[in-house]
Amino acid sequence: MHPPIVYSIKEQPAGLWGVCCGDNVLYEAEQIGAAIKLAREAARDEYQRTGQSVTVELPCVLHNISLAHYARSGTGLP
Repeated sequence: MHPPIVYSIKEQPAGLWGVCCGDNVLYEAEQIGAAIKLAREAARDEYQRTGQSVTVELPCVLHNISLAHYARSGTGLP
């Protein structure tokens, strides 16, 4: 079984919000709401295309906030 693919929302140096997968910035948006929407759409598309578990997170200082999760039932993932 593959580990889940993780999309994260990160503030970029220029003040934009980036949708990232690992260290790669896939999309940028001026507002956090638009970035979250882009990340959820990308994650859903990735899941539908590959069948692999995908999560969307907003990294914070103490923990990550889970914004979306796409997985088959019975994967053992929250």
